[in-house]
Amino acid sequence: MRNAVGVAISEDGGYSFRRMFEGPVLDRTRNEPYYVGAAEVFREGNHWKCYYTCGNEWKVIDGKPEIDYQIKYATSHDGIEWHRDNLQVIRPEHDFEVCARPSVWWRDGLYHMLFSRRSMAGFRVEADQGYRAGYARSSDGIMWQRHDSETGLDPSADGWDSEGIAYPYHFELFGRELLIYNGNQFGRSGFGIAERLHEEGSAS
Repeated sequence: MRNAVGVAISEDGGYSFRRMFEGPVLDRTRNEPYYVGAAEVFREGNHWKCYYTCGNEWKVIDGKPEIDYQIKYATSHDGIEWHRDNLQVIRPEHDFEVCARPSVWWRDGLYHMLFSRRSMAGFRVEADQGYRAGYARSSDGIMWQRHDSETGLDPSADGWDSEGIAYPYHFELFGRELLIYNGNQFGRSGFGIAERLHEEGSAS
């Protein structure tokens, strides 16, 4: 498995893109030797921030190698040259929890992050060990506190998203706060959309 982050630019308002470079701008390092990808990048003032997924370690679980995903943080002055301090911003709840695919936004004086979380053991066959949505808040974008119970997004009683909630991504459209996410078996069953109800502070 080899993933890295590249850069593409558009000269027609986003209808088409071309790569700036043949190679990546975020790739594996001696501290992150196995995987780099699934990044959230945005500009803030005169610099850029990046929250990305990396694979630091393989663990043998039930006789099979499983990668340990972590969410880390990088900064840049131009969105191309990135500075990394090997800073893990979301701490796992236990030794066998992985966290991946961050989605970050600013609202009401705080940074907010949705991310995917699951166990490294049994996640392919046990529904309660599969992907769920995690949620964290931060005042500075570096030190984060988890509040997973506040996602408002849990597996349904039955159907396409009854076993897993994977890769949630937050965005705004015409004044509405929305997120898309994958369902069971990493999205094999489909993907859906949820909306934050401001008057109730929950998703539906």
